[in-house]
Amino acid sequence: MQIITVTKLQLTLVCISFVFVTSAQLPIDTLNVSLNPFQKRTQAVYYLANSDTSTLYIFNLLGQNVLTVYSNILKPSGHYQDSIIMDNFPDGVYLLSLKTKHASTGKKIIKTPTSKILEVSDLNEQKIYPSPFTNKIFINLESQAEAETSLIITSALGQLVYQQNNLTEKSEVDVGFLQNGVYHVRLFNSKIQQVYTLVKE
Repeated sequence: MQIITVTKLQLTLVCISFVFVTSAQLPIDTLNVSLNPFQKRTQAVYYLANSDTSTLYIFNLLGQNVLTVYSNILKPSGHYQDSIIMDNFPDGVYLLSLKTKHASTGKKIIKTPTSKILEVSDLNEQKIYPSPFTNKIFINLESQAEAETSLIITSALGQLVYQQNNLTEKSEVDVGFLQNGVYHVRLFNSKIQQVYTLVKE
């Protein structure tokens, strides 16, 4: 039987290599955006694997920091959703950047012309209800009924979870299969696109 001898120096080098690899692992799981493209505001959605001091920036295509959402905030490990408000920024492509002491990650975001997307927040304007919902949502198109209208539902991470075309003037959509959480619902046709935020309980 062959006997392998490990010196103290070799053991020390192995330990140092292990510590380096472990500390180099990204403490940030996928950075996502709730609405992308968006009109005025969206949310950065991410997970911190470890407690860390983090900063959330937005850069333009020239590499200039045009918005600091927050800076050097110590956050415990967990899931986060941070609002990004860009009402007064020009339309175009930006880079959302999340940086901690140990790692950084980025995501391209697109701000679209305000004439193409209408974000609906006033409950009096809601054409999709109820919110919170459980198994079904109801859609009242009214004046939009003359145009072929489609429905898209995305998760808070921006993942497509449901799509339906050719909605009727009053539609009932079964969404009982969705997990509890926040969802973004888009109604769109050749004339307008509207975005709603609903909660499933």
